[in-house]
Amino acid sequence: MNIILKEIYSSELERNKKLRIYLPSDYHRNNTSYPVLYMHDGQNIFKDKNESISGLSWDIDQILNKLKKQCIIVGIDSSQEKYERYNEYSPWKNSIESTLSTFLNIPKNIGGKGDKYSLFFVETLKSYIDSNYRTLDDFNNTYIAGSSMGAIISLYTVLKYPKIFSKVGLFSIATWFCQDELLTFIKNNDIPKNIKFYMDIGTQETSSDACIYFPEIYLDGFFKIKNAILEKNISKSYLFSTIEPKALHNEKAWNRRFPLFYDFIRRDDLL
Repeated sequence: MNIILKEIYSSELERNKKLRIYLPSDYHRNNTSYPVLYMHDGQNIFKDKNESISGLSWDIDQILNKLKKQCIIVGIDSSQEKYERYNEYSPWKNSIESTLSTFLNIPKNIGGKGDKYSLFFVETLKSYIDSNYRTLDDFNNTYIAGSSMGAIISLYTVLKYPKIFSKVGLFSIATWFCQDELLTFIKNNDIPKNIKFYMDIGTQETSSDACIYFPEIYLDGFFKIKNAILEKNISKSYLFSTIEPKALHNEKAWNRRFPLFYDFIRRDDLL
């Protein structure tokens, strides 16, 4: 398996972060430099399911091994301490309604480290990857993506640092965690017209089987975020969205839709 495990220290978060770095199948056979896709929940995205939170995997390495337009993928493991993933993947404290909070067993005032986590991406992580691997380090060849809470922090990071990432993948964005704050952030920030947005959702998404309204909550949030982005007058050709009937909120669904995302972001590339 052409995946390298590394650990680097984040002064922004004051902790070590585990990386899983996928190198293209021909990386060691040439001197080519490659685009880089940064992804959250790194323990869930490659074939090894032993460390996956859910026991499922995106299996992205298997998908990319079959493609000609390859890139380097950097997966950053999410923190496993209680609530720490929510803390790092949201720049804001949660604004969950009391009913949802009960179903999810998430207390108020969780979240808020997302700004430091995003700073880690642009100040520490990207510098490390560009210094140690053959990357195309420019705006056009630097991408970011994540699912659920990882989609929230991906969108925030792109808007916070609009000159760093040219493409963003928002898989099953969990808007319920901080919807009002996220919508306000989109409204108050300019979006360059050369950033590509990929968005998807399933019709049976849920983060708690005890809440029968969760699929509606996910769909409603998906449309609100999509419309907020389009209201910034970006070209419709720079936003691709898809809704998968009966799809659940898990890695199998994101595996099925990853080729759509990858084709969209690499469509105009020469590699």
